[in-house]
Amino acid sequence: MASKLNSIKDECYRPITGKIDQNNNMREIFLSKSCPSEYHSRIQTSEEYRQRKDIVENQVNTIQLRFRELYKLKEISDLALDEENSKVVEQLEQFRQKINREINGHIQRINEKCHTAVNLFKRKSTINWKFRKDGWKEKIEESLNEISELKQHAFSEEQARKLEVMEKELQKELSMMNVLSDIMKHENENNRIRFSSNFEKNFNEVSSVLKNLSVEVILHKNECINVEPVIYHRQSIYNIHEKQFTEKRVVDLRHTAKELRDCAILNDGRIIFTDYGQNRLILYSKTGNSFNIIYLKGNPFSITAIKERTVGISYSDLKTVQIMNVDTEEISWDFHFDMNCAGISYHNGKLVVRMEGYGFYVIDLESREKLHDIRIEGGTMPYVSHIDGRFLYANWKTGKVSCCLLNGKPLWEFKNEILINPNGITADSVGNVFVCGYGSNNVIAISRDGLVAKQVEPFIDTINAPLGIHYSKDSDELLITTKDGFATLYSVGSLKKTEIPRSLHER
Repeated sequence: MASKLNSIKDECYRPITGKIDQNNNMREIFLSKSCPSEYHSRIQTSEEYRQRKDIVENQVNTIQLRFRELYKLKEISDLALDEENSKVVEQLEQFRQKINREINGHIQRINEKCHTAVNLFKRKSTINWKFRKDGWKEKIEESLNEISELKQHAFSEEQARKLEVMEKELQKELSMMNVLSDIMKHENENNRIRFSSNFEKNFNEVSSVLKNLSVEVILHKNECINVEPVIYHRQSIYNIHEKQFTEKRVVDLRHTAKELRDCAILNDGRIIFTDYGQNRLILYSKTGNSFNIIYLKGNPFSITAIKERTVGISYSDLKTVQIMNVDTEEISWDFHFDMNCAGISYHNGKLVVRMEGYGFYVIDLESREKLHDIRIEGGTMPYVSHIDGRFLYANWKTGKVSCCLLNGKPLWEFKNEILINPNGITADSVGNVFVCGYGSNNVIAISRDGLVAKQVEPFIDTINAPLGIHYSKDSDELLITTKDGFATLYSVGSLKKTEIPRSLHER
């Protein structure tokens, strides 16, 4: 029985595992008849295998196709990347060359400008030294002529001997000037500049000696003709010498204000300051026990008292002048300009305003119209004072104090080495002038006619870089502000001063 079953089994599987008949149809008929169940199972398994095989082959083909596409994209990307890299490298090289050309061009232009500036400086320096040298040479010659005249009026052998010594000294200095003239006329520019340091040293020596000799010449001249050494206007002497400053009050605003650029004493005795940099005014009571802050729309540069409660304020940043009631903070008048406003001063119905780089405007407050302008060029004259048809101003750079009529006609000029960087300026009821020496840390009093100048002694050790100053003609008080935040109020009575030699006073 077992052998029969095995033979049947072999017969069932033989067509599948054995030799394949060339006629497929006959094979399928034979399999279906000899072993139906096994046949159908095998057919189903083979069909699934073929389907899976087809799916796998399709997936493989798809992957291969995708791989070829990606490979082509990679090749294209590599080529594009190489091209971009080449372009970037080329652009970087072009940019580097361009930058190098521009830098070289800038360096060349800077070198040319420096070379031009150096040559210009050399020429200007040489010309400047020449003019100064010629001026001192002329003064030496004038002094020699004066000594020759004085020798004829000498009353004693001692006077004649002193004049003889001074004459020899001046002749020696004149010889040195001639040597310097030869240096200045040297044809070789390099040699001329090489001598400039020695020239400056010699020139300073000449200047120092000549100043001393000038004083001695004037003293001997006055001694010979038997007159007083210096003669001044009597009223100027009286008003300068008869005044004295007594400290009444010191206000410490170092922790309150940023910069006390200007100040004013109101008619009722209150004092007010411009807090430059913080857009406000600081108003102190008459006793100094309380104060009030008035906030403004701009940066206040200068202030002037007009009436009991009214002040004028100039704003450099807004190019504006305002008239304000300090009690109500009401603005009664706004005047706008085309230029920056600096110092401001009121007297007898007229307001004088300093216009930077141009000059001064004179404004009538009653009609609120500009009467006229005064053209004085320059940007280093920040403050102004106005009294009795005259206005006063000081040049920060040159150190000159000037007095002019309201039509611009100059009356006098004052300059002295004791006054450095003059800043705030004011005048008393007589017309004597008080000027802050910002660089010299002092206050100078100048007579109305500009002939006499005195340094106020009490201020020398207490004032550091004075900025603003105001003289109250009603109460005879002087208010001074400093850079470090102090304000000092003085009562004016009698005055001690150190007189400046008339020979050093250049009108």
